[in-house]
Amino acid sequence: MMLGVVLDETNLSSEIFDGEVVAVNFATGKYYGMKGSAQLIWEMLRKPVDPTMIETALRTGYPDLDDDDIASVRGFLDLLAEEGILLP
Repeated sequence: MMLGVVLDETNLSSEIFDGEVVAVNFATGKYYGMKGSAQLIWEMLRKPVDPTMIETALRTGYPDLDDDDIASVRGFLDLLAEEGILLP
């Protein structure tokens, strides 16, 4: 697991519209549309953050989340790292 991460906004543009995060990675040309808890995650990633803090915030804000949901969040963070959107 990553110790601390932050969005690399060098080639990334993002906005939040009606609870949906819309982002474009200009380096790859990929577009991302993310809903639900993604807004909270995205806002937290704008500053360096330990992923466990994201998990804590999600469990607080979304008390019905289970371990599978948290595993999905970890997978989401891993995907963002693979896409070059997150910096350690």
